[in-house]
Amino acid sequence: MTFSHIKRIRGKKRAEGGETEAQEKPHLEKQPDKLEWKADSAVVGLITMDFDGTLRYVNTFFVRMRGCCSAEELLDRQVSELWDSPAELLQAGRECRDFAS
Repeated sequence: MTFSHIKRIRGKKRAEGGETEAQEKPHLEKQPDKLEWKADSAVVGLITMDFDGTLRYVNTFFVRMRGCCSAEELLDRQVSELWDSPAELLQAGRECRDFAS
């Protein structure tokens, strides 16, 4: 029996029982909300960006650190726009790298 057979059988049993995967594993649905709540409650500035350096998430503390009124003012901007000079940007990158290791 292959993995795809097992997956189909599980899906069939689920359909017969009227259950969905989310009902079987309700914790999967709630995880992103918990993570976002924790990030927004942090007393440090947190950001996420894509590989191009475009900001995709900023937490509430980071918004306040930058003196902005809302996250929307920062989202979709390049992270390089947030520092005055390339040297400051490189230093911020080094600090992040050092903190992570």
